[in-house]
Amino acid sequence: MNEPIASDLETRLNALAAGEQQGEDFDARSWFWLVMLGMVIPALLLVIGWYCT
Repeated sequence: MNEPIASDLETRLNALAAGEQQGEDFDARSWFWLVMLGMVIPALLLVIGWYCT
């Protein structure tokens, strides 16, 4: 029973190691939204919250 799982796992690990399915890095637009949604907008909301209370 472990043999099919082990061979499937080995196949998946080899595919990950090959890197063919990895895709591209972030482009400039993706970095912009990542920074805006993850850092700038939450910081602005914190500042607004501090001044509105």
